[in-house]
Amino acid sequence: MKRVTAFLFLALLALLALLALPCLATEIRIRNDSEIVLQDVVVGGKRYGDIPPHAASAYQHGDDAWPYATVALVANGSSIIYQPRYHFGDRQWGRGKYTYVLQFKSGVFNLSVEEDKD
Repeated sequence: MKRVTAFLFLALLALLALLALPCLATEIRIRNDSEIVLQDVVVGGKRYGDIPPHAASAYQHGDDAWPYATVALVANGSSIIYQPRYHFGDRQWGRGKYTYVLQFKSGVFNLSVEEDKD
């Protein structure tokens, strides 16, 4: 009987830990603030696919978010690779929900990051 009780206790503890993991994770999505479809979007090594104008992807679990990320995509038929410069002292933002906002306008690519409050 003690073995069954111990097993049930450990199983319950494991279940509670699994339920708590999303609260401790970093979730990242991508929003397209452009007037065109951004295709084959890859941010920070994760694939987000095609993102329509003024739409956002689903969240994906990721590592800690940075103030910027490496981005690869296709816009208006042209491949774009954005490789940010990392500066000494830059820090990860930690756990939470973040949106990388991508904008391609008049041939210029911009990236910003927002911390989501929801």
